[in-house]
Amino acid sequence: MLVLQRRVLGPENAKTLRTGSRLAGAAGGEGRYPQAEELLGQVLKIQRRVLGSEHPDTLHSMYGLAIIYREQGKYPQAEALFGQVLHSNSRVFGLEHANTLDCMDKLAETYYRERKYPQAETLGGQVLDMRRRVLGPEHPETTISMSDLANVYVARGRYEMAESLYSQTLEIRRRVLGPDNPFIPAAMNNLAIVRGDEGKYAQAEALDRQALEIRRRVLGPEHPETLMSMDNLACDYTHDGKYVQAEALFARTLEVQRRVMGSESQGTLSTLSDAASMYQREGKYALAEAYAAGTLAAWRRKLGAQSAVTMEAAAGMVLAYLSQGKFAESESLAREAVEFDRKNRTDDWQRFRAESLLGASLAGQKKYAEAEPLLLDGYQGMAAGKTACQFRTGIISTVPVNGLLNSTRRGASPTKPANGGRSEIGANSSLDPLFSTPAPSALCYLRKINRSDAIPYSTCS
Repeated sequence: MLVLQRRVLGPENAKTLRTGSRLAGAAGGEGRYPQAEELLGQVLKIQRRVLGSEHPDTLHSMYGLAIIYREQGKYPQAEALFGQVLHSNSRVFGLEHANTLDCMDKLAETYYRERKYPQAETLGGQVLDMRRRVLGPEHPETTISMSDLANVYVARGRYEMAESLYSQTLEIRRRVLGPDNPFIPAAMNNLAIVRGDEGKYAQAEALDRQALEIRRRVLGPEHPETLMSMDNLACDYTHDGKYVQAEALFARTLEVQRRVMGSESQGTLSTLSDAASMYQREGKYALAEAYAAGTLAAWRRKLGAQSAVTMEAAAGMVLAYLSQGKFAESESLAREAVEFDRKNRTDDWQRFRAESLLGASLAGQKKYAEAEPLLLDGYQGMAAGKTACQFRTGIISTVPVNGLLNSTRRGASPTKPANGGRSEIGANSSLDPLFSTPAPSALCYLRKINRSDAIPYSTCS
C-alpha cells in the first residue's frame, strides 16, 4: 500500500504520510523498533518540511517517534522530543487539552524510566491535579495518573504514600468499572508490587492470584496480559523462596509465550529474564547463565548493543558469570556496561552497580589496584542511592563489599583466602548477598509496574 501510494500520490501526499505513520505504529506494536524508528523518522522529516512543525499530523508523528525512542531505552531522545511536543501542544491546544495532558503524562513516565524521580514526581503531580479538575476524580485517565504517581513514590521509598494511592485506584476502579474490568487486575498488580517491596509476600501473592484469575476468565488463558500475570505470580514465588512453584510456573508461561507471542517478544524476554533471576537466587548458576545469555542475545539483535535494555540484560549475565568464578568473561561484559553507563547514566545507581560488578571481576583475577577504586566508587554510589534501588534488586549489601575492599587492600586473594577456606567470590560465597539477585532487565522492571491501561500513541491525534 505504501509503495503504491508513494508512486501514485507522491511521497509528500497527506494520505501517503499517514499510511507511513500507521505502518510505523504497527511495527512498533510488534516490537520492531528499529524499523519503526526509521520509517517514522522519514515521515516526520517530510511532515516538518511540508506541513510545518506544529501541524497535528506532525505532532502526532513526533509523539509516536518519542514513544519508539523510549521503548528502545533511548531516553534522552525521547525526553527531548516529548518536551517539544508538549511545548507545541500547550501553545496550539492549551495546557488542559487532552493531548497536552497525555504528553505531560508520557514525559513524566520517561523521567521515571530515566530514574529522574524528582522531575517525574513534580510533573506527574501536576498531571494528576489537572486531570482531577478537568476530568473528575474517578475518570479512568485520572486513575492512571494516580497509579503513575504511586509508581514514583515506590521508587523513592515512600511506601505508605504509594500504597494509599494504589489502594484508592483499585477501590475507584472496582466501584466505577466493575470487578471484572481489565483495569482491575492492573491496579491489583501495582498494589501487589508495593506490598512485596515491603516484604508482605503473602499479600502480594494473594493480589496477583486474584489478578490472574480475572484475566484468565475475562481475557482467556493465553492473552498477553494473562501471561504477564502468570509471570508476576512466579516472581512472587521466587521472592518468597518457593522455587519449585516458581520454576513450574515460569516454564508454563514461557511455553505459551513462545508459541503465541514468539520467542523474542517483549513479554517472552521479560519472563526469560525473571526466570534467570530465579535461578540466580536459587543458586542454579549454570541455568541462570543460560537464561541470561538468551535474554542478552535477543536484546542485542532487537535493539543493538548501545541500549539501556541491552545493558541491563548484560548485568544479569555478569552476575551469572561471577557466581561461577568466570571472571574473565564477566570482566569483558562488565566493561561494556560501565562504558555505557558512564556515558548515558552518570548518576544512576546502575552505573555504580556496573562499577561494582567490574571491580568484583577484576578482584577475582587478582587485579587489585584496578579493582579497588571501582569497588569503592560503586559501593558509595549504591549506598547513597540505596532507597531508590534496593527494593528492586536486593543487591545492596554493605558488609560483603567492605570485606572485598579490605581484602584488596590487604593483598589477600578474594578467590583463595589465606586460611585455605572457601572462596569469597563464586558459588555459595560470602559475596553472594551482593551478587545473588540480579537486577531485572528494563523490561522486567517496567513490566512489574503495570501500564496496560496506558494510551497507545496510535490512537492519539
